Amino acid sequence: MTLFKLICKNKETVVQITPTQALGLEVLLNKSAHSKMWRGLGDVLYEWRQNPIYFCTYVPIEHHITPEQMTWVLEHLPLV
Repeated sequence: MTLFKLICKNKETVVQITPTQALGLEVLLNKSAHSKMWRGLGDVLYEWRQNPIYFCTYVPIEHHITPEQMTWVLEHLPLV
């Protein structure tokens, strides 16, 4: 199974997520107050779950996020 990495820019925290988890996080992010400000994260989550084979073949399967975004991901990951 393909795993994608979310890497915190200022910390050593790395979270690996599946395409299914990417979908769940993207849906939760779209419903949150951060949806517009964190559009880039939402776009990456959408693309990862939409076409994981493309991302494994042609582009990196990791994305660097802010500490605030990492905190949000860690808080919401158990919900998906």
